[in-house]
Amino acid sequence: MSGGRRQSLDETWVSTAERSSFGKPLISNQGVSFPLAEAETQVEACRLLCLKTLWLKDQGLPHTAEAAMCKWWGPKLAFDTVQTCLLLNGHGAYTEEMPMRNGSGMSSGCRSATAPRKS
Repeated sequence: MSGGRRQSLDETWVSTAERSSFGKPLISNQGVSFPLAEAETQVEACRLLCLKTLWLKDQGLPHTAEAAMCKWWGPKLAFDTVQTCLLLNGHGAYTEEMPMRNGSGMSSGCRSATAPRKS
């Protein structure tokens, strides 16, 4: 899941820097750069939480709550990040040139596959 988030973000940073509107790169607009910065922040925070969880496990310390947080947050973040990138890339994200259209299906599948069952 982490690879899909990373690839979507990397591609979106590049594509929004290359595309322009009103003579300026799209990335120069806060409406484009802020959602990407927010996604980057959350991806990094999730990665650090997962690393902390693994460290706790390696040390033989309780880690159940942290593991549950990682299991919940990872798929949710993958879905949210790919959706943000799809929106920022516009129709181009659904073309053959950008492989992100495959990422949206992957992130949706991860999200539904890990959803808790309702009784």
